[in-house]
Amino acid sequence: MRTCRICKIKKPIQSFRTRQQYGKRYYYYECKTCYNERIRKDLTLKVKRTLSKKQDRKENPEKYRGYELKKRHRITLDTYSKKLEEQGGVCAICSEKNSNNRNLTVDHSHLCCPGETSCGKCLRGLLCHSCNSGIGGLRDDINILYKAIEYLNKVKPGIWQ
Repeated sequence: MRTCRICKIKKPIQSFRTRQQYGKRYYYYECKTCYNERIRKDLTLKVKRTLSKKQDRKENPEKYRGYELKKRHRITLDTYSKKLEEQGGVCAICSEKNSNNRNLTVDHSHLCCPGETSCGKCLRGLLCHSCNSGIGGLRDDINILYKAIEYLNKVKPGIWQ
């Protein structure tokens, strides 16, 4: 049992937050309930933290870009930059620079890694948002892609009768 210095109530030791330092566990002086109440009341702290994170993201976009690449595709910013230079700074499919000041997207095989993250072994190239969405919309299936090409060649736009 331990007494909280804020609410002055004796509570079980599990009711207190802990931190570990040099292999030793230390308990905080206030219980979890008092801590949560204090944090909820102090919205300015939350707002300040959020604003500082947003400001840091604006000032250091490369740092966060590198973090995202590492988290999602297990590559470094240097690897991304080398691939971008290898492709001439353009999309691997349509050969256009990405519009709207967006970075080119890392394309990976969804057959190997379904979802937004990849193992890093199934990366294909850098694509603009449109081309990457198109391939994803066709579920990375070459047969569907051939059918889409056939459809575009065969069907001419016009008024439906």
